[in-house]
Amino acid sequence: MKKALSLALSFALLAGLLSGCGNSSSSSGSESSSGSETVQTKTVTWANSSDITSLDPRNGNSTITASILASLYSTLVKTDPNGKIVCDAAASYEQVDDTTWHFTLRDDVYFTDGTQMTAEDVAYTINSLRDTEKHYALSGDFSFMQVEKIGDFEFNIITDYPFPSLPLRLNYIKIIPSAYVQEVGDEAFAAAPIGSGPFKFVSWSKDQKVVMEKNPDYYGDVPQIDQLIYEVIPEAADRVAALQAGEVDIICNIPTTQAEYLKGLEGYTVVGQPSTRVVWLQFNLVGEETPLDDVRVRQAINYAVDRDALIQGVLDGYAVKVASISTPEYEGYDPDVKGYEYDVEKAKSLLAEAGYADGFEIECSVTSGLLNSTDVVQAIAAQLEQVGIRVNIKQEDSATQREEIGSGTVAPMFLQGLGGPYCDINLIASIGFTEGARYCTWSDQEFMDLASQAASEMGAEKRSELFSQMQQYMVDEVPALWLYQQDTLYAYNSDKVQNWTARTDEVVLMDGVSVK
Repeated sequence: MKKALSLALSFALLAGLLSGCGNSSSSSGSESSSGSETVQTKTVTWANSSDITSLDPRNGNSTITASILASLYSTLVKTDPNGKIVCDAAASYEQVDDTTWHFTLRDDVYFTDGTQMTAEDVAYTINSLRDTEKHYALSGDFSFMQVEKIGDFEFNIITDYPFPSLPLRLNYIKIIPSAYVQEVGDEAFAAAPIGSGPFKFVSWSKDQKVVMEKNPDYYGDVPQIDQLIYEVIPEAADRVAALQAGEVDIICNIPTTQAEYLKGLEGYTVVGQPSTRVVWLQFNLVGEETPLDDVRVRQAINYAVDRDALIQGVLDGYAVKVASISTPEYEGYDPDVKGYEYDVEKAKSLLAEAGYADGFEIECSVTSGLLNSTDVVQAIAAQLEQVGIRVNIKQEDSATQREEIGSGTVAPMFLQGLGGPYCDINLIASIGFTEGARYCTWSDQEFMDLASQAASEMGAEKRSELFSQMQQYMVDEVPALWLYQQDTLYAYNSDKVQNWTARTDEVVLMDGVSVK
């Protein structure tokens, strides 16, 4: 399977190089002439597999979208490349009590229309997420908090219940200009957004590219590049070809089969490191009745899959096996929680106990958004066939799969992964395994009560104990086939792009980046 993929990629690379596809957004930059003076535009172009979901931060619910939003907007706090929380538009903050956090804004933050950011903008941004009539995509993640203004640059954030992970969650809330948004309305704002980040919005060609230019009035370190372009290139082979052709400078989610090849080429750097993303094969337990409704069948599937073989044989080692919903990157990770060992005979025995000694046929949905995703599902299908489970693979785009998950009509099994700027055990539990949440296909009140208690526990020792219980509960009740912590995997033109750093949260930023 891997040899076939590698051969196909090689043909695609050769075709891309021979065609020399000229691209109007070429990453080599452009020249403009004023009299006798020629000015070179310093441009960086990066590419990934899918388009953004929205330029309104309240509806931006993908990690690719998070990268664009982080370039256009400011947050109160942010994470550094290693995941440490640092101040951004906030000058300082402190926790006053279990549900109150006091913030002071910087007084030098301006939106690109020239208006100053104040506590009014923060209040509007956060409080609007509580508007039950608007149905913003991210309301469920943030509607438990509200802002109480104290002065022009001071305010409190008050949560409906204790939530010690608030600073990490705030890392994703991009502050929007209240006066402008209220004047033009949400739809017009999303079409022509104004932020206070290091870059300004220029254009968005849906399913093609987003163009931004540097914000010379940015309060932080002004970008050293003039233009930043994001390009949508769905196929991994095409992204690799575009990098080698000089059409893009940084590519994400490169095939692991090409990592060593690109490492051997002069002028290119490949970066692979653990990310905040956990990947699993989720079971649809709220749709039509299937064999998966029996916990013994779900346990059998976990026994039937050799995760070590997947990681080494399909992902070329660019992942770390996990037992449950946590990774070593998360607070509360418990290494003593053990998952399922590879045991084909145990899997067959459980299937026979459940009445499926001869196996059964089932459908599995997969999208291209995760590392080597189709190959992973094909390998899982091959392993499940050894115990009599015949898997029909359904290739879908991410938007379609998300809609099906929300309506409960997604395939009985689907490859899922959650990560990004504020991912932790709390987030995976709340949006992946809480009834009614946008990625949930399971209903279990006991787990939801446990997760809710853990999320609001202020005592570090007790919170850690509850997180351990959550991880063990997921092993026992198996609402999914737990797989691995995915590595980030990028390649970039290091002859041109200087000082670029890959982040554990998979957000692509241009902090400190320069070009030759």
